[in-house]
Amino acid sequence: MTGFSWDPHRDSWHLNWTLLRDFLEREHRLPRYRANDPSERELAAWVHKQRHLYRRGQLLPERLAALQQLPFRII
Repeated sequence: MTGFSWDPHRDSWHLNWTLLRDFLEREHRLPRYRANDPSERELAAWVHKQRHLYRRGQLLPERLAALQQLPFRII
């Protein structure tokens, strides 16, 4: 992304969702905490955070819907 962002948190979330979607398409599995690749570990932490927010009832409905569109059961 380039330029000014009016909502950097939203943009960051969408970037992570896109990275996760691409990872799932490429690897056919969820990212792992114990991976050698730091970016995979970071993505695994992001997935864990989304699950945590979901369990606490704090995941926004549009984000839940986006996660449910992915080919793996995230939530």
